[in-house]
Amino acid sequence: MDPDQIIKTRKADLKSDDEEIRRRHEEHYTNFKRWLLKKSGLASGTVDNILTAIRSFYKRNYYPLIEVEGVDRVPVRVVHVPTQEELGRMVKAVEDDTYRAMILAAAQSGISVGDLTQLTFNSTSPAYGTIAKQLTNHHGLGIIHVRLTRRKTNITYDTFFGKATFEALKTLNRTKGTIFPITPRHFERIVKKAAEDAGVEGSVTPHSLRKYFATRLKLTRINDPAWNDTLIEYWMGHAIPKVKAAYFIPPVEEQAKLYLQAEPRLAPIL
Repeated sequence: MDPDQIIKTRKADLKSDDEEIRRRHEEHYTNFKRWLLKKSGLASGTVDNILTAIRSFYKRNYYPLIEVEGVDRVPVRVVHVPTQEELGRMVKAVEDDTYRAMILAAAQSGISVGDLTQLTFNSTSPAYGTIAKQLTNHHGLGIIHVRLTRRKTNITYDTFFGKATFEALKTLNRTKGTIFPITPRHFERIVKKAAEDAGVEGSVTPHSLRKYFATRLKLTRINDPAWNDTLIEYWMGHAIPKVKAAYFIPPVEEQAKLYLQAEPRLAPIL
């Protein structure tokens, strides 16, 4: 990108409700800083001069980077990824049924908060019908298949809500309209408070729950060639090369079987 394009994307990113998007330029800065320190071979003073120039560029264009520093300080806030025990404590700390279900849904599906707030009970699985229909447990799996198109990338993908989420959604006693009528910013406050009330240390955000999904599943090993990091990235709505997608993404029914085998790693320990 040229300088004008960089500022144009920065301006657009800051308007987003998605924390990942709002902090994207800070992530670029941090990754570049790490590369400079580890692989560039430059002296620390030179690295600091380069980083100062980058920060000055954003500041002079009225869109300064947030919570980033030079080489002698910690740059960007690092989110804490909960353990299964910590997730269990967070769930217990939440009294509102909708809030509880949303925390579980985010942790057990890897869906970004922006997409999660768009889901309705009428969202349809090509294999199992609407989410409302799946809540009747008509397929007997005790999980819910979700197919959606990610707003950030316009990629259509599959993922699942686990058994804990299934049970939490049933307690809502609703089968129409938006499942989680909560704004992304409000959900960020909900997650933060749940973590604080549960005594979970560190910065816990909705993105922490998305990272929980990826971390827990990448620790899982299943004796099936269809189980791999490509499948996990697909479940998170990340872009998959067309050739890989054609050969490595199994039908929904097969995905459900694989998810059921891995799902205990995503379950909160209550």
